[in-house]
Amino acid sequence: MFIACLAATELAQAEEPEPVALEYAPPGPRDPSAYNHDGFFLRMGLGFGPGWADDYNGLTANVEFLLGGTLGSGFVLGAGLNTHTMLSPADDVTALQLGSFALFATWYPDPRSGLNVQTLLGYGQLRLYADQREQDIGDVVGLVLGGGVGYDLWVAKQWSLGPAARLTYGSLGDAQNGAESHESWVSASLSLVATHH
Repeated sequence: MFIACLAATELAQAEEPEPVALEYAPPGPRDPSAYNHDGFFLRMGLGFGPGWADDYNGLTANVEFLLGGTLGSGFVLGAGLNTHTMLSPADDVTALQLGSFALFATWYPDPRSGLNVQTLLGYGQLRLYADQREQDIGDVVGLVLGGGVGYDLWVAKQWSLGPAARLTYGSLGDAQNGAESHESWVSASLSLVATHH
């Protein structure tokens, strides 16, 4: 009887699984570039607002495409293209368009937050369109300045969407046929911008 109980005990011990040692794996290193305004900068935006020129005014559409890089904590420098198109500013005019190539600076006071301010300095040209065709109004070119504020909301580790408000001023001149003339442009826009940063 004793031998039978001993055999049964040994058999039960043999059937018990050996405990498995679990090793703790610490989490991997955090990606410092995630949800952080640093490195490469790409911004695309579309906005609308009022616009004024010397002889015209009306609803203006703004399109921007900017490329740059981060020099320091939240400070971005780069260049890009901007177009401001005043839609149907007069009965016989389809559109008045200011296109410019600009250098820009953007600053995020807190690189992990969305608040940002921006300034632009560029060179632009004014074009007039009538009946869907560009009309010759001479080489109306000159200085273009811009400034604005925005707020980016993170939608992915490197992408954000948000509103941006901007004021643009153009001081343009035409020296055709020796007659000096001056054209001014002012537009205000509220845009939706997508930023990879």
